[in-house]
Amino acid sequence: MSSEKKVIANQENALRSTGPKTSEGKAVVRFNAVKHGLLSRGTLLPTEDAKELAGLSERLRAQLVPEGELELLLVDRVVVQSHSVMCKLVPIAFSASLTA
Repeated sequence: MSSEKKVIANQENALRSTGPKTSEGKAVVRFNAVKHGLLSRGTLLPTEDAKELAGLSERLRAQLVPEGELELLLVDRVVVQSHSVMCKLVPIAFSASLTA
C-alpha cells in the first residue's frame, strides 16, 4: 500500500508526463503497445507486405476449405499469425545467412 506522500508525488509526476513531442519521438514509440493487435487500426505493420498476406490467405483457404463462419474466422487467425511469424523470422534467417 502506498503512502499518501507517494500517491501525491505520483499524481504530480503524471501531470508532467506528456509523452513524445517531436515527430521523431512519436515515430520511435508508435508501436510500443503492439502486443496482440486486438485494438489495432490495421492488420499490417509497416514492415509487412499486403500482397504476401493476401497470397498466404488464398493458399490457406484453398488448402483448408473452411465451411461456415467459425472456420473462416479460424483460418483468418491462422493466416494473420502465420504471416506475423514469417515477417519476424525471415529477417532473422537472412541476417544469420549473411554472417555464416
